[in-house]
Amino acid sequence: MERWIIAPLRNRQFFSMYDVNLAVKEKLEQLNNKVMQSVGRTRRQEFEEIDRPNLRPLPEKPYVYAEIKTATVNIDYHVEFDEHRYSVPYLLIHQKVDIHATEWMVEIFHHGKSVAIHPRNFRRGRFSTLREHMPANHQFMGISTRID
Repeated sequence: MERWIIAPLRNRQFFSMYDVNLAVKEKLEQLNNKVMQSVGRTRRQEFEEIDRPNLRPLPEKPYVYAEIKTATVNIDYHVEFDEHRYSVPYLLIHQKVDIHATEWMVEIFHHGKSVAIHPRNFRRGRFSTLREHMPANHQFMGISTRID
């Protein structure tokens, strides 16, 4: 790339990114259509015959990075992730669950089934609690749907 694209353009002066991209595109086309001595074919021919038939479509949804952790539900029906506590249904106390955390959401699974979803909260030492996760004798406290 340096020899066939960058070096020939090194002494030219450009006044916009559009002009730079256009010049690089022209040089790249020349490189892709130049016959390679070692195989007697162009890079474009190699791509069309070998690579293109093996390409698959891009996924419908973009990749989202997630951290995954296994945890045991505490007696207070919360699990800890990144020093924040998230509620799960109280019937899961002492059960193992899997926590999948993305930048925006924390989802908790029990035996592969989603049992709780919370917005990710970065406030350490705090709780995110859903009223429906509480046993009936805790729901009388008159709290809002979500505790932060």
